[in-house]
Amino acid sequence: MYALDRQEYLKSLTEQIRTKRARTMVAEEVEAHIEDQKQDFMAHGLGEEEAESMAVVEMGDPVEAGVKLDRVHRPKMEWTVLMAILVISIMGLILQAVVTSSFPTMNMSTLEAFKDNFLYGGIWSAMLIGIAVMLGICYLDYSILVKWSFPIWAVMQIPAVFSIVSKIFFDETMWIGPMVNGRSIVQMLLSYLIIPFYAGTIYHFRRKGTKGLIISTVCLGISVLTDLMIPFMSSAVVTGITGLVLLHVAVCKGWFGDNKKKFLTRMCGVIGICLILMSGITFWGNGRFVTDYQVHRLEALITGEHWDYTRGAVADVANAAKDSNSSKWHESQSSGKIEVTDPYNGATEVEAVTLYNYARNDYIWTYLFHYFGNVKGVFLVVVFAVFMALLLRMAVKQKNRLGYMLSIGCVIFLILQSLFYIGVNVGLYPISGNYMPFLSHGNMTMMITYFYMGILLSVYRNSNIVKN
Repeated sequence: MYALDRQEYLKSLTEQIRTKRARTMVAEEVEAHIEDQKQDFMAHGLGEEEAESMAVVEMGDPVEAGVKLDRVHRPKMEWTVLMAILVISIMGLILQAVVTSSFPTMNMSTLEAFKDNFLYGGIWSAMLIGIAVMLGICYLDYSILVKWSFPIWAVMQIPAVFSIVSKIFFDETMWIGPMVNGRSIVQMLLSYLIIPFYAGTIYHFRRKGTKGLIISTVCLGISVLTDLMIPFMSSAVVTGITGLVLLHVAVCKGWFGDNKKKFLTRMCGVIGICLILMSGITFWGNGRFVTDYQVHRLEALITGEHWDYTRGAVADVANAAKDSNSSKWHESQSSGKIEVTDPYNGATEVEAVTLYNYARNDYIWTYLFHYFGNVKGVFLVVVFAVFMALLLRMAVKQKNRLGYMLSIGCVIFLILQSLFYIGVNVGLYPISGNYMPFLSHGNMTMMITYFYMGILLSVYRNSNIVKN
């Protein structure tokens, strides 16, 4: 029999745990077992000191127990997902090379296009940086978000607040950072990255009852409103839907109180108030914060008006690229321009490089379906769908509450980006800033995707050592 008291036993046991972050969690679990066993012995008539001594003895050799627990409570890498990420990444590069090599005016083989895109197009640096970021985040403890998520979320709103204030007081929107296509790169980047910090914000305000629910809902409303100010409507929709799902999950898990029905009703009420306030702010001052083209797109979405000829032009080019004898293919090669039909201006010529950028950025699924055919196109979509399903399966299996919330938010964000991107490619709505993870061209979006992959891998890797 061991003469160790409780604290000596726990010290000896936790010394066998190599992962320091897991030692406190293991000690608390083992101590809870000792206490339960002690209470059971006392219920059978033993004195407190003898009951505790017997409870410690019942736990067995502390070294052997510690070694066994060390095998369980240690970081583990999700190698299946990591390999899938690398395969999908390479697959995306190859498909980008196919678009480049087959596009009229490019005059290069698929291998040459792969080298050109990867080595000279800047993709290699973005991919390497993205993978480094992914692995770096993977080896971090994601639980630090509990402490810093809300402050980080608040700081991320500063550029948008600055722009709104400048619009109100100076009647001119001033953005922080460089602009591309009328949008602030800094604000777009913050919009893409907001979800993990919002998920951490919800977790931060759990156990705060109605106050926590109201703060979490208002934070979501502010994030959506700042997206509308950019203007970045697609991001506002993705952020809004993802945030509502996370709020619903938190309420259903009883984070804000046990009366789930009551808190769901309150959540809907707060959301309704936020929508009314957002509508008033957005349309205040005769469309002060809403541009004419946004209004036109909303009207077109409702009326079904044809809004964009570039998707059809990309499809025509892909069809022509399949046939090297196509007259359009040879004309574009010789002139560097492609004739398309604009519903507003009739037949017009567009620079081939313009359609090439559309093909690899916004309409890559359109191009691939028309170039490869429907069967191969559907196969490629299924491959990406299976990958997303793998990520979702990994997310829903998380037992840690913060890990569950973070991983669900990340996966929903990526799935919604993919679905809206596919929606653009099938003509449901116009280009709105969505991207296809791992497939559409873009260095910034590539690194954002790897950022989300890093969080998912970190959650899984630390699932056995982070306290619930």
